[in-house]
Amino acid sequence: MTFNFLPELPKPNLDDRKFNDLVEECLLRIPRYCPEWTNHNPSDPGVTLIELFAWLTDQMLFRFNQVPYRNYIVFLEMLGIRLQPPAPAQTALTFYLTKAQPDGVKIPYSTEVATLRTENEPAILFSTDRELVIGMPQIRHLLTADTTELHPQQWRDRTPLSQQWSAFEETLLFEQSMPGNCFYLVLDTPDPSQDNSIQGNVLALNVKGAAARTTGINPDDPPRRWEAWNGHTWEPILRVEADDRTRGFSFSEFTQAAFQSVQEGADVILHLPQRLPKSEFNAISGYWIRCTYLPTRDLQPSYSGSPAIIGLAVRSIGALWRLVSACGLSGS
Repeated sequence: MTFNFLPELPKPNLDDRKFNDLVEECLLRIPRYCPEWTNHNPSDPGVTLIELFAWLTDQMLFRFNQVPYRNYIVFLEMLGIRLQPPAPAQTALTFYLTKAQPDGVKIPYSTEVATLRTENEPAILFSTDRELVIGMPQIRHLLTADTTELHPQQWRDRTPLSQQWSAFEETLLFEQSMPGNCFYLVLDTPDPSQDNSIQGNVLALNVKGAAARTTGINPDDPPRRWEAWNGHTWEPILRVEADDRTRGFSFSEFTQAAFQSVQEGADVILHLPQRLPKSEFNAISGYWIRCTYLPTRDLQPSYSGSPAIIGLAVRSIGALWRLVSACGLSGS
């Protein structure tokens, strides 16, 4: 029987004497304790008895060196190392919508999902540990700043007066086109009672770029970073570069269907943190995300000019949540 919760430590050898060692030790003691015994050949009946008891002793030493697993646990506790109590196995799963919904979608508490069952392994059943909401985010503010701050205080409000986010005047995102420039998007939900309904959500931020504007960057390696405020710090929310289909806002640099990309926009897929409180900075309250112009690395092209946008839209396409297993326990 094997125990996966115990470390693979070598077994201590409490007595390393073997059969030959025991026989030799007995033969060396004969002159001292029985000097009249002079025939030490293997054919001697006394030597046969020595070999018999040496074999019995060798078997006892073998058992003596087999330390039980419960003794391992006691030894580890003497060193201050204790086993953690059993806990449900956990995993994370992203729920995606198959199509756009007119209202927020609630995934009830204790919704069950299972792993794939195979010939050798049964399916493991997981369930949500609380209600999950795929919300209806809305953009409330667009703010641009020359410097990146932990707690934003200085910015220029670029929010359209009419709140017509589908189309507005051409707006520069990095006004000075220098590292440290950033812009903020402040999100909210239509129903104030649904606070935290977009935490853990996967957002598709649709960005329409201004036509005929060159950024000068490498679209496959843009010097920018997307983040969200989780209540303590700014947490990265762009998982892979391929999730930015604007390619660093280089709309005019698409090799195919450039005009269509400008007209319809391109999505940036952002994974919001599990903890996303509504925060207030300088009298503006909401869920804060930002995009920062980063200092370039060696041989990485920088922005020759600030990218500009003419439209924004946001929607939730799914949500990431923690699941627990009702049967699988882990402890270490």
